[in-house]
Amino acid sequence: MNQTSPPQNLHLTVNGSASPVFGGRVLCWFERAPWAGLGGDISYYEFNSAVLNANVFPASVFGGLRIPLGIPSNHSAARAQIYGFGGLSVLLADVRASVNGITGHTFISPWTNTGESSTGLVAPYLSAGLAVQPWESHGFFLEYRHVAFDVDFLTTHSPLFPTSNTRFEASFATDQILLGFSFCFP
Repeated sequence: MNQTSPPQNLHLTVNGSASPVFGGRVLCWFERAPWAGLGGDISYYEFNSAVLNANVFPASVFGGLRIPLGIPSNHSAARAQIYGFGGLSVLLADVRASVNGITGHTFISPWTNTGESSTGLVAPYLSAGLAVQPWESHGFFLEYRHVAFDVDFLTTHSPLFPTSNTRFEASFATDQILLGFSFCFP
């Protein structure tokens, strides 16, 4: 029987680039308080850096605030507004790490509890943007989103003859600019 040594810890703070973001959002602004709303979105992006790569699938719920801008329109529904959202994201993340010849891989989800990776992955959801609706039910938005989350997992040097373990602890951070198309239901 092979014994492994106690795990060595490897902590990384990773700033990398994210691929284009794909996804969808549902949002409802309140009639009695038209400046406030609730929503949710599901998206996908890839996070890449020199040492860590991840496929990330966030599902988010958030509250929103908006401020209409005084841009004249030809129809009553057309408007421009600045907005901000804040809430929580639950993430599924397929994470691969490679540092100094040590590699590791884990899939983190809300139901992960193997003792090798953190249970679930919850991160803050923060974004701000500008939405313009030149047509009655169609518009565009430009949005800034900050994404940051932490992962940690244990990897074994070799599955056949394990001699050492490494605990990867990583903090991901990226800033995303999103350009999108919106459809508004009457």
